[in-house]
Amino acid sequence: MLDKAKETNDEFEAAGNQNPITFVDVLRKVDDDKSTRRRYSEYVDVVRNRIRTLLNTTGECLSCIRGFDIHKLAQTSFVLDLTGLPVEVQTFIISILIITLTHARMALGQIANKLNLAIVLDECMRLFPVSRYGGQDKSLSSLGLISHSVREFGIGLLAATQSPTSISEASVRSQSWLKAILGTLGSTSDWENMSDIMNFSEEQLGYAKKHARVGQAIVKLATGDFQDPMIITTPNLDLKRLDK
Repeated sequence: MLDKAKETNDEFEAAGNQNPITFVDVLRKVDDDKSTRRRYSEYVDVVRNRIRTLLNTTGECLSCIRGFDIHKLAQTSFVLDLTGLPVEVQTFIISILIITLTHARMALGQIANKLNLAIVLDECMRLFPVSRYGGQDKSLSSLGLISHSVREFGIGLLAATQSPTSISEASVRSQSWLKAILGTLGSTSDWENMSDIMNFSEEQLGYAKKHARVGQAIVKLATGDFQDPMIITTPNLDLKRLDK
């Protein structure tokens, strides 16, 4: 697909077209491919079907030639509701958003030693799922790389889920700097999973399962002075007032 995108962009430049290419343009280029080589033709079919699926889901959203100012967007608080979209489309949109933010900061030399932008991924097991068939994690490489590389640009990822056992360990669980259990967990397997990740002793696990409740969180940092699990009180936020 990248080859087709480059070919399309080269054609635009040769024709003096200054507009950025869109996925609709790339799809036209793919449809024009008349290669008869079997393996290559099969690959082109895969690419074509993936682009069509993306366009059928997003409609005209990916046909535009103008977008948001990424720097202004990063200075605001907003919610990107992807409910109802296929997981592959959700992953694509989030990957593009974070990669664009990272590359923009990279180009401007904005390397930060402290967090100045937080991206919250709710129900993150959809984006960082474990393999359904065992063995290697199923997480897409783009998001896996993102979770490892955005820190130096002051970008932090906050991944939330009600089912820790459903999250890819390689991409999120083992790589996160801060791990927290808010309230309580729903199953023994979730407790055992988080206990292993947060390095609980048997005594700490037993205490946590018995005393964990809403309004508290068990927190553990990967580095620094607070690497032992600790219990903190979480504020009671008035969501109705925040919505105003």
